[in-house]
Amino acid sequence: MQNILLLCLLPLAAFAAPGRFEQRDLPSHTPVNVKDLDSDFDVKCGKTTVTGSSILKAVSWGVNLQRADQQVGRDGGSQYPHYYGNDQSQANPQPGRFKFPNADCNKYPQNLRNEFPITKDGTYEGGDEGLYRAIYLHDKNSDTDIEGNPTAYYCGTIYHSGDNFEGCDVTKN
Repeated sequence: MQNILLLCLLPLAAFAAPGRFEQRDLPSHTPVNVKDLDSDFDVKCGKTTVTGSSILKAVSWGVNLQRADQQVGRDGGSQYPHYYGNDQSQANPQPGRFKFPNADCNKYPQNLRNEFPITKDGTYEGGDEGLYRAIYLHDKNSDTDIEGNPTAYYCGTIYHSGDNFEGCDVTKN
């Protein structure tokens, strides 16, 4: 009888034990000054409209994660935020695929230009990252304003179309 009880309780112990799916503490959602972005302006990506407020949330959350030295993503997949190299594809890299409206976004390749998934509601915290990405500049070691808020510079929004990225509010070179 004791052996049967022990076998019945064993699966419950597996749920209580910490494992690789353990939820880690994510940073707080500190407001971010996002320059060159009008969050009231929506962006057209193919046939889909991406709201400016969703872009603002993506950039802000990406910056917060960077400043905490954290990333989110899916098991065995991409982790965000990460450097955006502005290449056509990994198999056929062509630097300078997009021309960003902010000239600084076109000349910062040293891990300052990043991408982060845009979600319709809330912020991306892992799993399927969807099609849309906010591209922004941020130096995680930069100073904050007098209220303690970091600054980022919006570069543009892009989206996956098949195996390639297409521009929403950016043009191809």
